[in-house]
Amino acid sequence: MARRIAGRAAVAVVPAVLIVLGVVAFAATGGTTRLSLLGARPFHATQVVGQDFPKRLVDPSGVPQTLATPPNRILSGVLASDEILTALVPSERLAGVTYLVDEPGLSDVAKLLPPDLPRIHAETETMLALRPDLVVLASYTRATTVRLLVSAGIPVVRFQWYRSFADIMNSIHMLAAAVGADGNGARLVDDMRQRIADVERRTQGLARPRVLYYGGGGYSAGEDTLIDAMITLAGGHNVARDVGLQGQGRLPLEVAVSLRPEVVLVSEWERRTGGNGAAAFLHHPVWADVPAVRDGRVHGIRGAWLSSVSHYSVKALEAIARLLHPEAFSL
Repeated sequence: MARRIAGRAAVAVVPAVLIVLGVVAFAATGGTTRLSLLGARPFHATQVVGQDFPKRLVDPSGVPQTLATPPNRILSGVLASDEILTALVPSERLAGVTYLVDEPGLSDVAKLLPPDLPRIHAETETMLALRPDLVVLASYTRATTVRLLVSAGIPVVRFQWYRSFADIMNSIHMLAAAVGADGNGARLVDDMRQRIADVERRTQGLARPRVLYYGGGGYSAGEDTLIDAMITLAGGHNVARDVGLQGQGRLPLEVAVSLRPEVVLVSEWERRTGGNGAAAFLHHPVWADVPAVRDGRVHGIRGAWLSSVSHYSVKALEAIARLLHPEAFSL
C-alpha cells in the first residue's frame, strides 16, 4: 500500500517534473535532438547491443542510450511485458505493471505479483512519477506516450511485431538482454521452440481440417497473424485466408457461414462473462448446416492464451492442436 500511495502523491508534481526533464533534455542535446523527438518521426525497432553491462540501447527514436547496469525499476506498460517480465526478473525489480495483470480472463500471471506493486493505465504522468530506469511499451502504445518518455531520457523498449511465434521470441530475447536476464530469456524461448516442434511432429501428415476463428463482433484473423500461425502449426487450414483476409478484420456473417468451416474456434473469456461463446453458435439457426456446428466441433479457447503475445501463446497452440487432432495426443 505504501508504494501505491507514494506513486499517487508523486503524480501531483509531474507537470513540474515534465518541464524540468524537458529543459534538461534540451540542454543536454544542444537544444536540438531531444525536443525533435516529440515530432511525428517514424519509430525504429529497439536494439540492445552488448553481452555485458554497460550495454547500448537504441530506443524507438533511433537514439542510442547507455544502460550502465541492469535496470532495477522496470516499468511494464503492456500486458505482454507483464507476463514476460514475471518470468525474467524478481518482482522487486519492477516499478509497476499494467492494471490488466490481475484480470484472470486476460492475464496469464493473475495473482502472481505482489498486490502493493503499482498497477498503471499507461498514462505518461504516472509512468514518470514512478521514476523508472526502463519502460517497456508496444507498437499499439500511443505514439505521444512513447515520444514523451523518450524525450525525458528514459530508456524505452518497444515491442514492434507479434504476428508470429518468431516475433514473440525476438521480443523475449530483446527484453531479456535489456534487463540482464539473458539466461532466463533463452530458457523461455527454448521451451517455446520445443513445444512448437512437438505439436508439428504430432500433426505432421494428418488431414488438415478447415478452421475458422470467429471472435466478438464478427472479427477473424487472416494471413500474417499469430492466430493464423497457431491454426497452421496445429495442423489446420485457416479458411479466412480463402477470402483474402490479411491481418485482423471483420468477416460478415454470411461470408463466415459460406466458408463452411469444419472447426470453429472462439475465445472463451473469463467465466464472469458466461463463457458461452461456443454455445451461442450451437443455437443460432444461420449456423445450423455448417459442418463445425452440425458435428459439434465449435470450441472455446481460453482467452488469456489466445490473446497472449508472450510465451503463454504456446498454450493456445497446444489447445488448438488437441482439438483439431485429438488422436495425435491420445498416447
